[in-house]
Amino acid sequence: MERHRVTARGADGAEVEIGLEVVPATPWRLVATLADGATVEAEAKGEDDVFECFLAVRRRLEARGLRVCCAGARRGVWPSGEVRRTSGGRRAYVLPQHRAPEEQDVVDVFAPAACADCVTVAEQVASVRDRYRHRDDEPRPTALQVLADTLRGVFRRR
Repeated sequence: MERHRVTARGADGAEVEIGLEVVPATPWRLVATLADGATVEAEAKGEDDVFECFLAVRRRLEARGLRVCCAGARRGVWPSGEVRRTSGGRRAYVLPQHRAPEEQDVVDVFAPAACADCVTVAEQVASVRDRYRHRDDEPRPTALQVLADTLRGVFRRR
């Protein structure tokens, strides 16, 4: 089991510390513990991984007015299918605008990040879709194709 301390920003701008506990069993599980002791958790289903659990926990925290501040919550950060398979969803690409992602673009999703750089899950998905759509070296997929590929975590050349 691994534990992380991350920052979250409330709707009022105040920052609080949240504990994240990754349970690396089948199925994966992620538990967030708030300062008041309340917990928010998600368990993977089927082929889901830690990143899917992280998205689910973030959505639940967003419903409480909290935005998680770590690398996996930054605009334009998303794991490819290969990175997901090899890391269990613990690592993701910071997607570059005009080229395919490379190894130096990979980050640990729980690494610290400035709250100003972190967005909601919906904003993150939209930013990934936008970056994918504007890649100059690829044909432009339809919005539905981009969304389907994004949600599956698949970034492959077409």
